[in-house]
Amino acid sequence: MAGEILALASAVCIGFSNVFVKNVTPRFSTLYLTALRLAISSLIAIATAFIFSDLSVLAQMEIRIIGVLLAAGVIVMVGHIALVKAISLDNVSRVAPATTGLYILACILISIIATSNKVSSWTIFGGLMVLVGVYLLSKNDDSKFGLRNFLSLKLKLHALLFASITGLSWAIGAVLMDIVVEHLAPIPATAFRLSFMTLFIMAILVYKRNIVVKGLSQRDLIVVFISGLFLGISTLTFIGALKLSTPAIVVVLNCTSPVFVAPLAVIWLKEKITKQVILGMSACLLGVLMTLI
Repeated sequence: MAGEILALASAVCIGFSNVFVKNVTPRFSTLYLTALRLAISSLIAIATAFIFSDLSVLAQMEIRIIGVLLAAGVIVMVGHIALVKAISLDNVSRVAPATTGLYILACILISIIATSNKVSSWTIFGGLMVLVGVYLLSKNDDSKFGLRNFLSLKLKLHALLFASITGLSWAIGAVLMDIVVEHLAPIPATAFRLSFMTLFIMAILVYKRNIVVKGLSQRDLIVVFISGLFLGISTLTFIGALKLSTPAIVVVLNCTSPVFVAPLAVIWLKEKITKQVILGMSACLLGVLMTLI
């Protein structure tokens, strides 16, 4: 049960992180904003590792585990870049369900095909129920984009593509990190991976000189810091959940983030809440309960 609780905590935090970052996307380049979020989250992970864990275990890692950890870092980093880009192109209340939909499907399929972890029928049904929920959360009465639906989401074509890349990247990353936490404690693994991701994306920024900042205010910087803080907490709790549970269950529970995004979008982003949103939140919660059986 501890793994399931951590997965839900991760869902809450990633939802908060995505909502907070939406308002500053017009004033940052995608790479720069992603780098800032990852830098802040890596500092949180490193501080947590110093306080609660022993970082010396990193020096004892097998070469194979280091390779898997670095591969997971690159793949998940691609997902973070795609997520920020998707959020900059469309409403976060639709980007979140788009991401989670493919995330669930990909992770369950990968878990069945590529790992020895068994996926129960309740987990599968729970995942399908969450998919129903994210469909309802993303439902829009505007028929103009009806032909562009994928997983029944009304997203602009490019936002949909980036959201799908995020879901697939995170699913692969989750399975890889599940391998890592069998040999390494979650907190040092998180600190190592986030630090590597930060250095990697900063190297890309230096190479491309892709730093675009327009009219920043103190409020923007605070918002970015809060977004990075929640991202760091979300990553720590997610990888901790993988240690205590299976990827399929963790991902299904983690994909309930649209439930938490919806009320935040109303409060912070002034988006309207509809009957579909209420039904979607209820379906997601039912999916969570089915997964916990």
